[in-house]
Amino acid sequence: MHYRLDGDFFGLFETSLIQKAAVEVECVLNRLGNRLDCRVRSQGTISLTCDRCLEGLDWPVQDDSALVVQLTENPAESTDEILYLPMGETRLNLAQFFYENIHLHLPMRAVCEDASLPCQAPAGFDSHEQPNTASTSTDEAPVDPRWEQLKQINFS
Repeated sequence: MHYRLDGDFFGLFETSLIQKAAVEVECVLNRLGNRLDCRVRSQGTISLTCDRCLEGLDWPVQDDSALVVQLTENPAESTDEILYLPMGETRLNLAQFFYENIHLHLPMRAVCEDASLPCQAPAGFDSHEQPNTASTSTDEAPVDPRWEQLKQINFS
């Protein structure tokens, strides 16, 4: 089976962090008795905003994962790798699995350089550096001599 996931697909989920995407998903099912082995391959891009320059960037997605669907008389609680379904179930909805799998590829911090793109941030700007708040005035306050003595302590 072949699917194309876009912004409309991710819009179906209330908590989705993805607004735009172009991800191709190929799902191959192999039935082995009361078990289905699902091989899922995803490839495409997710549209994100650079955390530095606030420009849009296409974040690459490439994944190869597996899911086991177990048909059983007494369905247990599903895990990340095994989905339990009642015996005789005729439909399998993998939308939640696709959604979670793609969201795992969202970076904690999206910057252009990590997506192999030039960043438009001002020169010398790094988002995890603190802004320089030191006073540039020429009449700086005198340094307390106790602080100077503390700086000379050797802790090793």
